[in-house]
Amino acid sequence: MNPRILLLSIGMAVLGLGCSINMVEVTDDFKLQGSKRKYVVQAFLRTDADTVPVYVSESLPLSYNKWIPSRRMGFGQENSPLEHAVVTVEDLTEGKRLVLGFSSAWGSYVLPTAQLPIAVGHRYAVRVEGGGTAAVMGECLGLAVNRPRVSYRASSKGQIVTIDVPATPRRYFWISLGVDSTSTARGLGDVKLLSSEHSVDGHLIYNSNAMGEGGISFGEEPNKCLMVCEVDEHTYRYLQDEHRLEAQGGNPFAMPIVGYTNVRDGLGYVGSGYVVADEKLKEEGANQ
Repeated sequence: MNPRILLLSIGMAVLGLGCSINMVEVTDDFKLQGSKRKYVVQAFLRTDADTVPVYVSESLPLSYNKWIPSRRMGFGQENSPLEHAVVTVEDLTEGKRLVLGFSSAWGSYVLPTAQLPIAVGHRYAVRVEGGGTAAVMGECLGLAVNRPRVSYRASSKGQIVTIDVPATPRRYFWISLGVDSTSTARGLGDVKLLSSEHSVDGHLIYNSNAMGEGGISFGEEPNKCLMVCEVDEHTYRYLQDEHRLEAQGGNPFAMPIVGYTNVRDGLGYVGSGYVVADEKLKEEGANQ
């Protein structure tokens, strides 16, 4: 039996210079039990944002082989969002909750953090219910904002991004190199994942040429942008599986991958993080 793949865009939720993420769930026919639909939740709860989008959709039946990743770090998705679900975000630490309204402009449910802040160390739950699909819930902790120094250099030898962090405690980062701030925020650039476990002498380095990747051609474009987000483990693992799927290139004989999700009875992820750096780049030199 051929594996069926559902690939949901999470990206990171970066919108209006906010950070969002794309989600992936890979499963086989046994996992989805026929054409049963599930809620797909894509929530990147930023601890440094005024507005947080929560994307909600439904999984596709198995008659669809897979989704093409949309790579929108506002973390949108290929299928249409659900507009009439009941979406609630609750601060389990404080015992406060807020029912979110749907925004057509965002294509998502919207959490104004002035009404319910995403606080460092607080535990949050995102619940989705209604519409005849089984209710789902995902939880995460608000990630502490502790911005490391980030430097960038681009030349004929490749693109080098350096994040100054020790190997422990383990931290996770998402890097996007795009043609402008809008496409970078939506994850339309060159997206990479890094874990501090690979840090050497306090420097976590991404080198496009060293990893056998083509990198970005600057040409005449003056607005190349770098966006770096620190993300929690939920977000990192979800994105990591998305990259593993893409590496398979749709090979029907490849080993099936069961993608990571922390949404109980559903798909997708609920994670947290913040933007470390968001700036225009020069072809030579460093941005700090």
